[in-house]
Amino acid sequence: MLKKELGLIGVLFIMVLIIGTINPNFYSSYNLQNLTRHIALLSIFAIGEAFVIISGGIDLSVGSIIGFTGLLVAVLVMNSGFPILLALVVVFVIVLLVGFIQGVLITKLSVQPFIITLGGMMILRGIAQTITEGGNLGFGGKYLKFKFIGTGSIYGIPVPVLILIAVAGCAFFITKYTILGKYLYAIGGNIEAARYSGVSVAKVQIIAYIISAGLAGISGIVYAAYLPSASPNVGIAYELYAIAAAVLGGCSLSGGEGTIFGVIIGASIMRLMSNGIVLMGISTFWENTIIGIVIIVAVVFDTMFQRTKK
Repeated sequence: MLKKELGLIGVLFIMVLIIGTINPNFYSSYNLQNLTRHIALLSIFAIGEAFVIISGGIDLSVGSIIGFTGLLVAVLVMNSGFPILLALVVVFVIVLLVGFIQGVLITKLSVQPFIITLGGMMILRGIAQTITEGGNLGFGGKYLKFKFIGTGSIYGIPVPVLILIAVAGCAFFITKYTILGKYLYAIGGNIEAARYSGVSVAKVQIIAYIISAGLAGISGIVYAAYLPSASPNVGIAYELYAIAAAVLGGCSLSGGEGTIFGVIIGASIMRLMSNGIVLMGISTFWENTIIGIVIIVAVVFDTMFQRTKK
């Protein structure tokens, strides 16, 4: 385990002690289940973001994909009469196509990923708002098996946590033991050296954006099952949460570094901060301010570390 990850675990442990001491309700089963559920939801799409960051890119569309996915599932099921399983398959294929298109535009046209994914973010958010005219769309009292994905637990473990375990296991295997994982780090570390070594840079980067979109889509589906209703406003600024969790967990914005376990720790710290703000009676209006500070501090430390290493 990396020293950075051990340090983050220490920070996480200290935060737990401080919050739990100030408000013992932190240790209640209800709060811990709710906290782990939200950590899992953030971790899933933050892992997707990490794939892109490790390869040297950035994906600003994940938040919009989350909102778009949940809303489109609700529209297909409630308005168009699709069976829930078919709706999930159709929406997931569309989401993967979004990731593919963004990856192709970035690699084949040599356009900055910031611009392409920012455009994707705005397009998807606009489509979602247009479909519902800015309103919400719920599943009512139906589709309880689908809602179980977001709200249910198995032997006391929230279902989103089980989904995260499966996602994290696959992601760990890919990054640690496959050629794709090695190529992701190689491209992020030195794209020209990777290209001269015979790595199909464009193909690997496209796959990274497909994975990012796919995991954001999974998160969107789980959010749709968890929240009372699907809304075009779901997922706003979640791309920043994902980037913050990835960077905080050890991913370098310059690419080539980061681990799946580190991303989960970063997501845990992010959600623990949000939970602590509520439990300690601090105004929730401070949440974005605190997260912004965390992002800046993490980036500054990462930059200093990169310069020291060089």
